[in-house]
Amino acid sequence: MNNIINNYPIKYAVLEVQEKGGWAVGYEDVTKGFIASKCFVVETKVVYGKDGKSKVINKVVFPYEDYSFFEHSLSRGIKNLGIMNSINYDANNNPYPSHIVNELYETFDEAKEKANKCNEDYKVNLINRVSFSEPSWQYQYELLKNDFDKTSSLCNLFEQLIESKTRLLEISKEEKGFIKILKP
Repeated sequence: MNNIINNYPIKYAVLEVQEKGGWAVGYEDVTKGFIASKCFVVETKVVYGKDGKSKVINKVVFPYEDYSFFEHSLSRGIKNLGIMNSINYDANNNPYPSHIVNELYETFDEAKEKANKCNEDYKVNLINRVSFSEPSWQYQYELLKNDFDKTSSLCNLFEQLIESKTRLLEISKEEKGFIKILKP
């Protein structure tokens, strides 16, 4: 593990598992599900709105996020996550590959609870895409449900492998600084 990673606080967050989409989806990333994972917190920022409310935004780097590599390795009969992400910096000294998350968690169970809620919401959104006016709506519904269940079980396996691979990364108890949110 590189020494730069040791300098960042470690917390849990919810990772939106995505894979690159092809021409059928306009080359947009396709969401596969949501998992709980440890992450390196590289930036925390408080954004104040004109209504006086504030929002904490965290920029994090997940140690493993390449779901496509994982899925490809499974097709060969191997459970492999690939290499751990290292934190790199661009010309403006911005860390990458990073994700924006609104919530950080102290325990796996807290993050898993949020991931489960996100997965339920995602499932409902998928099912709502079924046109019930079509004569084949039951077939479409079953097809979506089976696909979601299969993908969900693969995401759970991905999550378990990440958790076992990162078990030695200790969750940071005290951060080096603190954030005081100013109230008007």
